[in-house]
Order: sequence, then C-alpha cells, then structure tokens
Amino acid sequence: MKETVFEEIALGLENLGMDREQMIERVGSVLDQLNLWDLAEKDPNRLSGGQRQKVAFASIIAMDADVLVIDEPTSQLDPESSDEVFQIIRQLKDSGKSIILVEHKIDLLAEYADDLIVMHDGRVIAQGDARSILTSSGLTAAGVSPPDVTELALRLSAAGRPLNHLPITRQEALPLVAARMKEASNAHTAP
Repeated sequence: MKETVFEEIALGLENLGMDREQMIERVGSVLDQLNLWDLAEKDPNRLSGGQRQKVAFASIIAMDADVLVIDEPTSQLDPESSDEVFQIIRQLKDSGKSIILVEHKIDLLAEYADDLIVMHDGRVIAQGDARSILTSSGLTAAGVSPPDVTELALRLSAAGRPLNHLPITRQEALPLVAARMKEASNAHTAP
C-alpha cells in the first residue's frame, strides 16, 4: 500500500503509464466525485473498513474501466457504509458502466440490480431480471430469502390481506402498504 490515499488511488494509473499531470487531475476528479478529499493525505492503513472500501472504489473509478467486477463490497460493513458503497455503485451504473457484482445483501440487490444470477453450490439455479427472480417461489426453495418487503407482502397475502403486487424495494412497498391500510380502514368504517 502507498503512504497516502491520493497515492493509493493513483497507483493503477501509474501502472498504466499515465502522464503525471493527467493522473493528478484524474485522481482529483475522483476525490471530488466521491467526496474523499478529507482522506487524501491519510495513511490507507489507518482507515476504517468503510473508508477503505471507498478508496478501493475510487481507485477503480480512476481507471475508468467500462466493466467492473466487484466481489462482496459490503462484507463487514455497517448498514450506513453499505448504503454509501451502493450509492457509488449507482453512480457507476448511471455513468454507463457494466457492473458484475457478487453480493449477499438481497435488499440492496433488489434496489440496485437490473439482472440477477442466483448460484447455489457452484450451480446457477436462477437467472433473469431482478423482479422475476426476487418474486419467484424458487428463490426460497434454493435457500435464498426474498427482500424484507417481499417477505412482508407474502405474509400479508397468506393472512388474506394481499397487496396489489409483490414489491421488491422499500420505495415500491410504501405506497402499496399505505393503499392496503387505507382499504382496511375504509372497510372498517363502511356502514
């Protein structure tokens, strides 16, 4: 590891033989993009787990690759740091990068992934768009729990109080649950 975060982010660019001035400009741009200037002169070995993950992402972003393979970027991170890492992934995705992500936090995958491949014991057991996979009954049979909000919707349905459709994200679930509560309230107040 390099002595400063700035140098650590620049390492890949250095290995590519990038011109020094262009490298400094690129690293500065990435530090701006990820709001990491406060870490630029710090020793990478003295950073928290979440900070190290951000620096790793900064290094990747600086290289400007079209396809990124990211293996469990939120392992050992608290929920806040996990959300921050996924915000970075969203930025990369929105900028047109193709991202192959290995992750176990299904609620985050529900929010950010377009397509999923579910593997079990080294075999592909499901593949397709995120909604189809995350609302599939085969998911649970494979030992993978659905997103929390999907699980809630399934339990409501089993109790005779179904939502209009199965949500996979909290943002999607909120209006569905509100509508269901309103229906229940109206049913109780009807003459």
